Amino acid sequence: MISEVISEREMREKLALWMLENRRGTVLPQGMTKEEFAADYPMPDIAFEHTQSYADANGNLVTLCKGEVRIKDWERKTPSSPCVFTVYKVLETPLSNPDTEPFPKGYIVVEL
Repeated sequence: MISEVISEREMREKLALWMLENRRGTVLPQGMTKEEFAADYPMPDIAFEHTQSYADANGNLVTLCKGEVRIKDWERKTPSSPCVFTVYKVLETPLSNPDTEPFPKGYIVVEL
């Protein structure tokens, strides 16, 4: 299932909860709620690769870049747990001024 475009904070929270559920070395500190843990979770360095670009109805160039966070087999809490968190970074560039730097519009998380 593909989510709607969400903010970096929301994406980081989804990633934190996914890591907490699936990665053996990620644990909830005593006295902390899942929401508090997710709010303070550090953003990992995700390598994004261009997948596609298209013009939207507003006359902007939308670029999708795919990134993944992988959990190695030996790090997984259960053998059947998902091992890849897939996210797309959405960038937007006005076609009226294509020389400008694309600006981040948000993220799309692919949920299994």
